[in-house]
Amino acid sequence: MGRYVGLGISPGAVIDASGNDIEPIPSYSANIAYRKVFGDRSLSGGFSYIGIDNDVALTGDSATSQSQSWFVALTQNLGKNFSVGAEYLQGKREIESGLEGQIDRVTFSVRKGF
Repeated sequence: MGRYVGLGISPGAVIDASGNDIEPIPSYSANIAYRKVFGDRSLSGGFSYIGIDNDVALTGDSATSQSQSWFVALTQNLGKNFSVGAEYLQGKREIESGLEGQIDRVTFSVRKGF
């Protein structure tokens, strides 16, 4: 599952030390999102999490052990098939060695439908 959650944040399996067998990497994740429309505006928010149970002897201590993010977004329709929006996202990632990092991102968008 880790290959599909978080843009490939973890492989689904790893070759064991003997090189003759494939060991799965267990992971668990959750995702929740909500969108509320207020006339020509919409407000969205969400949270996601993934925890990965790595065998450090096979993956090393730079493998991701957990990652989480949350976002909030506001969209405004300005006319037929035309809207603008803004989003704030914060994400955190921790690797098996205990090091962690954080990202804060602001995104603006303009959409024109045809």
